[in-house]
Amino acid sequence: MQRLSEISGRARRFALALMAALALVMGMPAALAIGAQPAYAAQGASVSEQEAYERIVALRAQYPEGMRWTNDDYYLSPALYQAGYGCHAFALILSDAAFGSNPGTTYEDLSQVRVGDILRVNYDTHTVVVLEVRDGGVVVAEGNYNASIHWGRVISFGELSRGFMYGITRYVEPEPEPDPEPDQGYYGFSDIREGEWYTQGGLFEYAVDHGLMSGYTDSDLFGTYDPITRGQVAVILHRMAGEPTVAADPFDDVDEDAYYAPAIAWARATGVINGYRDESGAYTTFGPNEPVTREQLAVMLCNYASRVAGLDVSSDLDEAASIPGWENVSEWARPAMGWIVDRGIMSGKTMEDGSRNLDPQGSAWRVSMATMAASFHQML
Repeated sequence: MQRLSEISGRARRFALALMAALALVMGMPAALAIGAQPAYAAQGASVSEQEAYERIVALRAQYPEGMRWTNDDYYLSPALYQAGYGCHAFALILSDAAFGSNPGTTYEDLSQVRVGDILRVNYDTHTVVVLEVRDGGVVVAEGNYNASIHWGRVISFGELSRGFMYGITRYVEPEPEPDPEPDQGYYGFSDIREGEWYTQGGLFEYAVDHGLMSGYTDSDLFGTYDPITRGQVAVILHRMAGEPTVAADPFDDVDEDAYYAPAIAWARATGVINGYRDESGAYTTFGPNEPVTREQLAVMLCNYASRVAGLDVSSDLDEAASIPGWENVSEWARPAMGWIVDRGIMSGKTMEDGSRNLDPQGSAWRVSMATMAASFHQML
């Protein structure tokens, strides 16, 4: 004959299970329905290991070391939809306190163990909760350990591996940040940024809208900080002039089929851009792909102003001479640099330290050419 206490225990467990089932059916919070609410119920998905540890050990006052805890003690986790007795009930209570409504994910690799995880051990006969992960093992909290609650037992990984069945973790990995939308750039160019200095005042937009400059062929690149070349400057100034067809002596280094060939012929015929002299003094080469310095560009624009537009390009040089870098301007370029600064077409380059400098020997950027070409074209 079975003892009355055994029958009573089974009857009690059956009654508790029935109450939990009814609670779920009726939509009642299961933990409240069976009177086993954890002391701290975390909310939200983001929980650190330190937070999990602190929330678990905060329950030691409610569930002190040595407190009687047997298979008569029952708990239903409303978040995990798991019910358990004894050691498993205690593990679910601690887990809910640490992770609240977070779901659980099972694993079978002990290398994944983290603080707060539930481990099913001893060949599926015991459940513990991890308080600390060490090099050689874990520190755990557990119920129904010799019919009581126990905090701080150390279990080596070797011992765990012999009877480890699975682990349950409730850390929710953050959703990966969506890939940022590709930068579409500005004005149809992927390397142009709205709000940069070169888009202030509408000069860049003016240069593009009036066909003075465009990006690279078969590309969405403008070549923002690429040096402008002698051939490219010839093309831009030729466009300003309406792209007239002229005859001129060819340069040895200019292919007649090159895109810049008509513009270079015009530049030579008008004297806007001369080539390089050889030993005999004749202009035989142009250097179409060579970068243009800022003082060279000043001379080219000044030549256009005087020889094509018929403007007075005289200057007292005072304003240009007041800008740092003037001492580095070549003698042959000073009249042109003085005039172009007087007209506000060139005002100095912002250096890395924030200072302003004429930087006459520095390369002229394509984006700088765009703003200067627009300003120059508006003046004509």
